[in-house]
Amino acid sequence: VKEVIEANAQTQINEFLPNFLIIGDDGGNELLTFKLDAPQKWGVFATPLIVMSEEDSVFLADSFSDFLQIHTSINSSHL
Repeated sequence: VKEVIEANAQTQINEFLPNFLIIGDDGGNELLTFKLDAPQKWGVFATPLIVMSEEDSVFLADSFSDFLQIHTSINSSHL
């Protein structure tokens, strides 16, 4: 939880995307975010760190559990 709070404070995401919450990153230039006002509630998005705009955020899944299921099935199929 501490890392999530720090990431959101350090990137100042609230200034650019007040309805997004950073929950992680790809180790590069993309943030894994929740869009708090998404119709599907807590939709998961990939948000570019450099641009940080809603228009450039890419929808990944309806929920974090859906995101994990998709990610797990993709990784399993490559074994």
